[in-house]
Amino acid sequence: MRAILEGCPDVWWENLPHQGPGRRWLKKINEIGHIAGGGVKQQIEAMMYPFLEFIKNQYPCLRYWRVGALQTKPNTESQYKKCGNQLHSDYSEIALQREPGERPMSMIMALDESFEFLYENKDEDDDDDNIDEDDICALRVNGGHAIAFTNELFHAGGENNTAKTIYRLFAYIVSNEEDYPNNEVFTKTSSNMKKLNAAREKAEESK
Repeated sequence: MRAILEGCPDVWWENLPHQGPGRRWLKKINEIGHIAGGGVKQQIEAMMYPFLEFIKNQYPCLRYWRVGALQTKPNTESQYKKCGNQLHSDYSEIALQREPGERPMSMIMALDESFEFLYENKDEDDDDDNIDEDDICALRVNGGHAIAFTNELFHAGGENNTAKTIYRLFAYIVSNEEDYPNNEVFTKTSSNMKKLNAAREKAEESK
């Protein structure tokens, strides 16, 4: 799989938001009519399929997925630092309109190289609107393994302090195809947290 990704034309890759050329995603494979890109997409789906089926068996409503690939070049700072010390969610507050078992998830799979995954682990008494760096944990995902997480987990890619380019595969897993991210990230800013907290309250009231 790594050889396939290395063989993708450079123009297929696009910088992730606020990341510059050091951290990119394989955008072109999702464009309609891109025959060669479609072949790469099918191979990514085939490699991730056992993990995706596991999620679908656990959460039957999550029956749609969209896959892709990520690239982090050597000696690149963490996504957290390059985004101005911000974590992000892949999905906006709109995802909370779904029933709990229908809310989207994300998955990232390591290939031959492990990668670092940063995520927020807050105590119940912590201020939900602010990021305390003591609450940021780092998880090492080894080659051949994958991590899956819910729509509400604030996270970021860790640094690549090696001399190698690291490739990962990813998937957005949804119950409704309208929930796929729009190539942006939902950062943990004050305005976004107000939206998220309002959506949480509305979801609680509707129970």
